[in-house]
Amino acid sequence: MWKGIVGKSFSPEAFREYVTELSFQDWRPEFVVLHNTGIPTLGQRPQGLTLEHIKGLESYYRDDMGWSAGPHLFLDDRQIWAFTPLTTPGVHSPSWNSRSLGVEMLGDYDREEFDSGRGLAVQQNAVAAVAILSAALALPPDTMRLHREDPETKHHCPGDRVDKVAFVQAVKDYSTTGELRENSASPQTQILTPEEKRTEKTGDLQAALDFVLGDNIEGGYINNPADPGGETNFGICKRSYPDVDIKNLTRDGAKAIYARDYWAPIHGDELPEPVALVAFDCAVNQGVGTAVKVLQEALANQGYLPDSAVDGRLGPQTLEALKPADSLWLATDMIFLRLGRYLDLKSWGNFGKGWARRMQLLYDQIRSA
Repeated sequence: MWKGIVGKSFSPEAFREYVTELSFQDWRPEFVVLHNTGIPTLGQRPQGLTLEHIKGLESYYRDDMGWSAGPHLFLDDRQIWAFTPLTTPGVHSPSWNSRSLGVEMLGDYDREEFDSGRGLAVQQNAVAAVAILSAALALPPDTMRLHREDPETKHHCPGDRVDKVAFVQAVKDYSTTGELRENSASPQTQILTPEEKRTEKTGDLQAALDFVLGDNIEGGYINNPADPGGETNFGICKRSYPDVDIKNLTRDGAKAIYARDYWAPIHGDELPEPVALVAFDCAVNQGVGTAVKVLQEALANQGYLPDSAVDGRLGPQTLEALKPADSLWLATDMIFLRLGRYLDLKSWGNFGKGWARRMQLLYDQIRSA
């Protein structure tokens, strides 16, 4: 049965607002797959895609192909078209239909330019769309795939001129700054020299404590029956500290516990900022072992650490892997990974709003530092 289409177009800003209103409880995609149309080309659509074109595509997939759906988005140089509803599986990549969102770019990028002219405008809309979807679904940008990577397809989609590494980097840039570079998916990554890396600011315990103990994070005393940790004060819970008088715990007392039991085990003084802040906040709210694993998973996603080294133990290999990594991009990936863990918890219904707000505040903090 045909699933229907949305048939609405958006600017990147309007698309962000649209996505925030969606619920992914019934189906949660694991990654985004990038495609290009091939035919029609940019030259064949001088004014981009119109609603008439979108309805024609609906007829093609539904009537000519006999499919139940098509890709989720079509992108041209002017707008982002929502096609198959983002909250249901589409049909776009044979191995991955049930697990992924399909994003289709107008153009033939074996032949048409992707880094200039109209192709660049398409690219920038695609970067924005993938970044917005990745943020909404807590998907690390590195999980994105190209259609040609599907083992069951023979297509060379989305074309020779689309460089995956550069595109993913552009998505990360957009996720961090909210801005598009003039040449978004062209390799322009700044490489820091060893001398520059040594001057990067390392972990600041007092700044981390100021964030965690802020009014919007770990405030005063609460005793929520739905909280498995029991009564809590300044984020210190009775379940973890049965011998502590939680109700009468002072701010200085909480700071001492945080420094000893959370900052020291994650080697906060040895981590670069803002990685240290994100790891510390994770240790406080999700556990020290989880904090280390999230750091290692982010390093593995970015190619600095093998998957086999993701073991929850912070040793020389992990600390060495941090040296070439960009700290802001790494911290951003860690926030996405943390949010994904929260979403998997059965208690998301009770505490999800607070956890999501916490991640947003943390994201805003590392961007403004």
